[in-house]
Amino acid sequence: MNWWKWRPYKSVMNYAYMYMMVDYSDGSRGKNDFDDWNRLDLSYFKTPLF
Repeated sequence: MNWWKWRPYKSVMNYAYMYMMVDYSDGSRGKNDFDDWNRLDLSYFKTPLF
């Protein structure tokens, strides 16, 4: 039941909200809010796939 701790975290990265909103959280919404923007690995898009 650890997922319940993160339930209030409103972001498309949270499965509980991904069909209700289109937003990435920046961590500014209080307790248990997660900063999605700083967790994105943008180097993935710079690496050639082929």
